[in-house]
Amino acid sequence: MALVAGAPDGIGGVLAGRLAGAGYDLVVASDGEDLVSRDGVVALHRRIEGLGRPLDVVNVNVIVGRGIPRADGDGGGQLIDLSVRGAVALAELCLPPMVERGAGGLLLTSSPDEGPSGEHLAGFVARARAGLGGTGVVVAHLVLAASAVDDPAGVARRGVEVLSG
Repeated sequence: MALVAGAPDGIGGVLAGRLAGAGYDLVVASDGEDLVSRDGVVALHRRIEGLGRPLDVVNVNVIVGRGIPRADGDGGGQLIDLSVRGAVALAELCLPPMVERGAGGLLLTSSPDEGPSGEHLAGFVARARAGLGGTGVVVAHLVLAASAVDDPAGVARRGVEVLSG
């Protein structure tokens, strides 16, 4: 089973289609779900656990420009909550069962426009890779180029390739 969280249209939607084509049953977290607060992420995780099946793939799409302000202050805090805290909280909940099974993958897709929050996300991915080496769990971070908007199918193909090893 695969979870696609955030950006259910665009690249996220194409990636969801690609994962479905690869045989995964999908759980798609909608824009209406709270992926910003820890409580919202926990609620999503509980919903998935209620399905009684393990997650094989988790994709968290954090793409700037979907109505999230880029400015400092509250808007910047919301961006950090979504692109770092929400993504990391979801990973922290989803990765341990994958490690126990010795298989699975986490794919984070983000925009290069994220600045410091993107750097924090990249740091998390580097630490996760180092800590999960040899467990059979793949952790990947695709930072989308501006041209990716013109080729969502190419991005989705690359994402599935990365998860497949």
